[in-house]
Amino acid sequence: MKAAVIIPVYNEGERVLAVAEAAQGSANVGDVIIVNDGSTDNTASILENTSGLSVISHPYNQGKGEALDTGVRSARDFGYETAVFLDGDLQGITPEHVDALLAPIEDAGSYMSIGYLGLRKTVVKKVILNQWGALSGQRAIRTEVWDLLNNQDKHGFNIEAALNARLRKHGLHRTIARVALEGLGHVGKHDKEGSWPKALWAYTKTYSAALRTYARIELES
Repeated sequence: MKAAVIIPVYNEGERVLAVAEAAQGSANVGDVIIVNDGSTDNTASILENTSGLSVISHPYNQGKGEALDTGVRSARDFGYETAVFLDGDLQGITPEHVDALLAPIEDAGSYMSIGYLGLRKTVVKKVILNQWGALSGQRAIRTEVWDLLNNQDKHGFNIEAALNARLRKHGLHRTIARVALEGLGHVGKHDKEGSWPKALWAYTKTYSAALRTYARIELES
C-alpha cells in the first residue's frame, strides 16, 4: 500500500520543490501533501503554479505540529494508513531517502521510523537515540500513531519529542526504527535567521520545547 508524504512549510520558497519532486519520484508514494503554514514570502505563489501536489494553506502561521496535524487528517481522508514527514528545506533528497524511511514500516512492522543526518558515533548520542529517538523531522509513521497524541503534543515544535515520548509511554519505543539518511542535509538556522544570535535563540526554543515535552509526558500518571 502506498503512503502519503506530508511536507509542512513556512517561508521555504522554491526549496520545497526539490523535496516534493523527490517524494513524487518514489514508487511507494501516492499523494504529496504540502501544508503551507501561513507563509509570508512567495511560497504560496510558487505552490499555486506547481501541478501534481495537494496543497493546503493555513490563513496564518500556527506551528509545525498543527501543520502536520492538518496533513495527517488530509492523508486519512484520502485513505492512507502510512505517512512520511519531510521538512521543506532538505537538500540532496532523493526518492531513495523516502523509500528508506518507509521500509521499516512496510517490511519490519515498525510503528515509526526516524531518519537522522550525520549522527556522530558517540556513546552519548547512541544512548539518546536508542532511549528517546531523534528530534528529526524526517520520519514515517503508521497514521494510527497520531491517535496517541493530545492537542498539547501537537503544538508547534513539541511534535517530534511528543511522538517519541508517546510511543515510549505506550511501550512501543522498541518498534521505532532508526534510519541513516546518507547525503541528506538541510538549510541551517543561521542561514534562515540571518545571524548567529537569532539562530541560537531558535535552537534554544526548539530544544527547550522538546525537553519540556519529554518531562511532561514522563510525569503523566
